[in-house]
Amino acid sequence: MLEDLGIKTDALVIVMIIFIFALIVMVLVLAQKVSKLTQIYKKYMTGANGKSLAEQFKENFGELDDIRGDLTEHKARIVRLEGDKNAGFCKFAIRKYDAFMGVSGKMSFSLCMLTAGNDGFVLTSVHNADGCYTYIKEVVKGKAKFQLSAEEGKVLEEAKIYNDPVAEVMNNSKKIRK
Repeated sequence: MLEDLGIKTDALVIVMIIFIFALIVMVLVLAQKVSKLTQIYKKYMTGANGKSLAEQFKENFGELDDIRGDLTEHKARIVRLEGDKNAGFCKFAIRKYDAFMGVSGKMSFSLCMLTAGNDGFVLTSVHNADGCYTYIKEVVKGKAKFQLSAEEGKVLEEAKIYNDPVAEVMNNSKKIRK
């Protein structure tokens, strides 16, 4: 019947034997690969210290939950600290100068300390040949209660525009995270 179609049965049997031999080789190669994968699987499931992989996952996920809880707590503390920081003095400026012609060495100074709402004070120490005199002037919402000298006015303006380096770092890190 095959010979009527022009196919030689001898050649067909040889081709089928070669094909079966190739299939046997492929099965052996795949069996070896499965064996290696089984060994790797068993190694990971028992672990180097006897722990199973499932136990390691369970432990790691527990640690992740702890870290998430800590992160929430830290975020709340940061918000509270930022509020505390704004209630305290966070803007500063100081200027040293010679108050009088006969006195040199820049022994006089004006120091301004303000809150985030520009409330605070200007502290001035004037040094002359007779001694040192210190004055403090209250500042409310960026305005002094008493008239300021030129140096006091400059130090107040510098303090109002003071950029807190810590706040800048925090604001930049917030922008990066978003």
